[in-house]
Amino acid sequence: VNYLSQGECTQDTANSCLWTGDNKCVQDKCVYTTEEKCRADSLCDWQTSNQTCTVRPCVEYSDDKSCDADRRCHWDTSTSPGSCQLERCAKYPSKDMCEADAGCLWEDDVCVE
Repeated sequence: VNYLSQGECTQDTANSCLWTGDNKCVQDKCVYTTEEKCRADSLCDWQTSNQTCTVRPCVEYSDDKSCDADRRCHWDTSTSPGSCQLERCAKYPSKDMCEADAGCLWEDDVCVE
């Protein structure tokens, strides 16, 4: 999908378009309505709190600058080409789970190292 603005992109509901963190319009791949289908897609994450399927954090970034700008992510150069990966502590969705890990800290509603 080739839209240059967030407004144009998000108005395209026929293609389930999504505006990414690195200012690109992509087709939302995580429009599943069941947990089983959502979890079967490696790009998606099931949100038990509101029963929705969302894009996993960090998968939408295609370069190191955009990736590293998100506190939940880091650019991994151990493979070629590099890829944006979730930080270790960012996997915890709640303050209690985050603080149960001695190496993690809850800041601004995000679990960070």
